[in-house]
Amino acid sequence: MKLYFSSQTPEEIREAGEVLSREFAYMLLGFELPIEVEETIIEPDMIGQQIPLRNKMRVLFLTFVLVVEIFALANLLMEEVQKKTVQALLVTPVNISEFMSAKAIVGISLAFFEGVLAALLLRLINIETFFAIIIFLFLGSVLATSLAFIVGATSRDFSSLMGWGMLVMLILIIPAIQLIFPAAASPWLEAIPTHHMIQALDGIVNYNLSLSDYLPQITYLFSFALFFFLAGFFIFRRRLV
Repeated sequence: MKLYFSSQTPEEIREAGEVLSREFAYMLLGFELPIEVEETIIEPDMIGQQIPLRNKMRVLFLTFVLVVEIFALANLLMEEVQKKTVQALLVTPVNISEFMSAKAIVGISLAFFEGVLAALLLRLINIETFFAIIIFLFLGSVLATSLAFIVGATSRDFSSLMGWGMLVMLILIIPAIQLIFPAAASPWLEAIPTHHMIQALDGIVNYNLSLSDYLPQITYLFSFALFFFLAGFFIFRRRLV
């Protein structure tokens, strides 16, 4: 087999032409390359399961409802400290632990029921997704309440509350970038608690994956919630003492 090239043909084009011609000749003669090709798909195969953006935005909005609750509860705690309401309660038989436990129960309950209501309005809850959404909403509510204790304890006035609150909210919303633009995925996003919640809810709601596929995400989210819950109690208690 002879190949004819122009004198102006670049060297790399000549080499590519030789390789292609040689492989084409082997194919015509029935000779196959002594290699085996094995296809491996990392993570679930999502080919042909394109999800409309509006469906992904439902998960984002549900997460945003919990994140906004951080600011609301933190503002309530900050005002009670500023107006000496907490000190007035502590002169009664109510102690610090009881006061903080009551606030935590109210905060978790409020965030949880707001999340459930939002999930119902967004039509995210059905027979298949009910148990999974309840678990992630509860863990997300505990996380939001815990962060609210930290923000409320570190804020001295409304201006500082706005600064710290907006910073926390923006950080927690960052994983939504990966939800809308998957190409922006980065390993460091796993350090943000809401990443595990958004990833799991997206898979369960939009791709019909089971809760057992996201046991690591439940573990991570539980660990984050427990850590911030203890940290929030400690920081807010130090502010009152």
